[in-house]
Amino acid sequence: DANEMFSTKCSKCHTLARPINTNMSLESWKMYVKRMSNKPDSGISPDQAKLIYSFLKFYQAEKDAGRAAK
Repeated sequence: DANEMFSTKCSKCHTLARPINTNMSLESWKMYVKRMSNKPDSGISPDQAKLIYSFLKFYQAEKDAGRAAK
């Protein structure tokens, strides 16, 4: 699933707190995931990058909704 892919691949190079605590537009997340997947030895395939992006898109929407509700 997307959450598991995010957790497995993104924790390889940095803590998960780094992306979880970052707020970006959906377009910025798309560029960020692409940049990370292009790093040498990232081990992130294009299909895996799509899953990671889908998780970040969902998570960002949840954070945005939470802030809007306050």
